[in-house]
Amino acid sequence: HPCSMDQKILKTAREQIQNLWPMLWRDFRNPSDPTLIAVPNPHLVPGGVFDEFYYWDSYFTMLGLADQKHEPLLRGMVDNFLFLFEKYQVVPNGNRSFYLNRSQPPFLAPMIKLVYELNHDRVWLKKAFDIADEQNLKKICITFEPHPREYFALHNNNNSSAKRITLLKDKYNILAKLG
Repeated sequence: HPCSMDQKILKTAREQIQNLWPMLWRDFRNPSDPTLIAVPNPHLVPGGVFDEFYYWDSYFTMLGLADQKHEPLLRGMVDNFLFLFEKYQVVPNGNRSFYLNRSQPPFLAPMIKLVYELNHDRVWLKKAFDIADEQNLKKICITFEPHPREYFALHNNNNSSAKRITLLKDKYNILAKLG
């Protein structure tokens, strides 16, 4: 089959990717660049010329690292976004001050869900949603097709022109687990 890969090549590629992750870790607790926003936990960056993290890039990175070994890193990354949300009432595009007026598609809830599925920490899950609920948010009911379910989107209700939907709760899969 033309799309099949030799297992040796695939193993080598996986090893190279695993060796790359540590080079992409950054500590943003005390950044020297004044445009970087400090966050409490290490975070992965895209690399190359990008020495800051980005909202949706982080989600897709988390999908690639979704295992028990990386749970502390993933939890810290989500906690960084919760910190930013709590402090600025928005999940910015990235951790630079000039991104505070814009966001990206709402990936915070799937990030929370991904970490919860690894750690099953109900206390952390409730805290994550409580942080969002503290921020004067308006609940909006949304239905997605082709699998109709009721979802709640939490819309940031600050007075900026950059209002964004910042959190998506799957009422049946996440909130039900809180009992």
